[in-house]
Amino acid sequence: VRRAMLTEETRGVEDYYDTAEGTARYVEARIYEFQKGEEAFTGRYIGKDEYEEGAAKYYTSGMLKCCLLDRVVPGWQEEYDFSVSLTELLRKL
Repeated sequence: VRRAMLTEETRGVEDYYDTAEGTARYVEARIYEFQKGEEAFTGRYIGKDEYEEGAAKYYTSGMLKCCLLDRVVPGWQEEYDFSVSLTELLRKL
């Protein structure tokens, strides 16, 4: 509902941040998980309960979309080429 109320330009900016910065945070988070373990990863990246302001919220939402894709479509990264936003990719499922 919220997204439908946004202009096309605003949706495009959100998709850009979600995709570009969200995938970067996803890679960072997975490296952290590899180094520190799943519990540390969850506590630092998934278990957050504070609101992030500005563009930071898109870094997190994009990362979470990537984590969701991991569960629903294992190996999705091998085919992903950034021509489709993470939101669009999830909608196609």
